Amino acid sequence: MDTWIDEEVVAPCRELLARLAIGEELRDLDRAREIGVGVDGIVRGEVDAHYPPWPRGSTTDGFIVDVCQRTSADTLELIGMAWIDFGGSKFPLRALVRLTPDHAQLDRVTIEIGEADRTTGEPPRLSRDTMILPARDEHGTYLHPELLVGRHSRRIRWVKAIDYRPPTART
Repeated sequence: MDTWIDEEVVAPCRELLARLAIGEELRDLDRAREIGVGVDGIVRGEVDAHYPPWPRGSTTDGFIVDVCQRTSADTLELIGMAWIDFGGSKFPLRALVRLTPDHAQLDRVTIEIGEADRTTGEPPRLSRDTMILPARDEHGTYLHPELLVGRHSRRIRWVKAIDYRPPTART
């Protein structure tokens, strides 16, 4: 396995899985933001091969995690904003990072783009003041982040972009 994936994704993910109960949300996002660096690396390296609507010649410029929740025994859900093309525009990004059952290695990372253009599939280029709100369902239990654009919030419409499995996890 690539050393950077082990250092920037697996190690902090392993630590958070040991710390959080299933369904629990992480309050201090510093460690989750470390995983965001690794997820951004995966997006940069894999998006062209996995997501044909991605605008050619474009790249990401970081992924800041706003929400991190343990969703199962071996999976963390990370939601935040990713910058695109170094110009200050950004788009919502969601990553499900799953380790192997023993938490020793990365099993897979599923990455979704929020609010992709309905016609072209390209990610939006939202302004700097667009934010992710960690909203909850009517019972206050299930976390379903919303997108705040200006003064209006709405549920995020996700499109699967990447289903990454490291070479050691592929069969």
